Amino acid sequence: MKRFMHKFSIIPLSLRRKIFIAFALMSVIPMLTMIYALYSLLGDNIRIIDEGALMAMSILGIVSILIAWCGLLLAKSTVEPVIDMAIETRVVMDNNFDKRLAPKADDEIGALANSINYLIKRISDSMTELKDYSDRTREVNSEIQRKMVTLNDLLSISDFVTAHYDLSSVAKMVLEKLSNLYEGSYTVLFLAREKPNEYVISGYHNIKNSPLLDIKIKYDEGFLGTLASRKKIHAIDNSTPHSSLDYEFKAKNKIVNVVIAPIFAGRDVRGLLLTGNGIKNFTYTNEDVDLIKIFARQLSLAIENQILTYEAQVLSVKDETTDLFNRSYIISRLNEEICRAVNYQRPCSLIFFRIGNFKEYADKKGLISSENTLKKIAEFLKVRFTEPADKVGRLSSDTFAVILPEKNKKRAIDIANRLKADIQAVDKAVFEQFNLNLTVGVSENPIDGMTAQELLDKAAAELDKK
Repeated sequence: MKRFMHKFSIIPLSLRRKIFIAFALMSVIPMLTMIYALYSLLGDNIRIIDEGALMAMSILGIVSILIAWCGLLLAKSTVEPVIDMAIETRVVMDNNFDKRLAPKADDEIGALANSINYLIKRISDSMTELKDYSDRTREVNSEIQRKMVTLNDLLSISDFVTAHYDLSSVAKMVLEKLSNLYEGSYTVLFLAREKPNEYVISGYHNIKNSPLLDIKIKYDEGFLGTLASRKKIHAIDNSTPHSSLDYEFKAKNKIVNVVIAPIFAGRDVRGLLLTGNGIKNFTYTNEDVDLIKIFARQLSLAIENQILTYEAQVLSVKDETTDLFNRSYIISRLNEEICRAVNYQRPCSLIFFRIGNFKEYADKKGLISSENTLKKIAEFLKVRFTEPADKVGRLSSDTFAVILPEKNKKRAIDIANRLKADIQAVDKAVFEQFNLNLTVGVSENPIDGMTAQELLDKAAAELDKK
């Protein structure tokens, strides 16, 4: 009884307490009825107690109490499911949407519990959909952010390719940016070097101790050479069949996922770009492949720029810094003068001189200062050699040459000795401060050679002796 009463003391919304009060009120009615009946039976003879009347009143009291107790049990059995349902509903309200109400009867209360369960299911499904939508939104935002970073990388590469003609610098930047495409990405670049149909490793990023770094590729031979000859981008990932050559290459080189893209110069394949990652169960999408194609195209543009730059230098006859004739023109012109000298049995000499320690000077003072010194020397040489047949050229960063038709070696040596002192006086402060010096070599046709290259080699050999 105590336990039963204790249960009534834990009352959500006070329903159990109200039931107890109702029971007490229902008990008052029988009690009042008994008192009234007792008073009616005894009347004025209150001291004379008839045993039959007492028994009747006792039975009436007991029956009244039983009736009240039955009423309480009926009320309790009616309201108790509602109370339990309220408690369970409150648990659900605390975000426990996995819980369901258990209908205890097939009546209106059971129908109400089923309705609440339906609502809970709808709310739970809506919460799940909302969570899924939130996750998808987060993934989309992450993908958008990744693509924005990739787009910025591509724009940076494009600007870099436009401003720079050094292929190695462009390749390094492309490999670094492409390695940011996925978590744990790596890149390896193979380019044609001495032989156009053989590709050797030219750069790599974020990869160590991989068999890929030891591969040499020959066009149309082997797995990678065959892919190069097909001139199409190729992906190897989780969708690769185990029985294919792709999977064999993947296992042999310990690769999880990789895309192999050809690098073109015009229609020729000048290299292969490999980029991959170690993500498990990963499959490249068409969008991924198209993005990698763009990176490969940037490398192709860099190679084409390098080729065009080289061709422009070959076709040009002037050095950009000094406005003297360049190496290709000097060699071509010297060959012409040698032919003329042979035909007319006349001498033709070459003065070859180098500025010693010039590279150290350029490293210390910078590009502008070193170019100013070269320009001063070039202006002096233009004034010094004014005869139409004499040609002055810059062969490399610190070497110059002068073609002297109609002059023999002895005459050329005299000119070279005076030239050495005069050039050092052009920018005397710089020559003394940075310990610059001029070494001179002289050669003559046909004594020292019959071609321009032979005369250059002979004159250069004289420099090395000094």
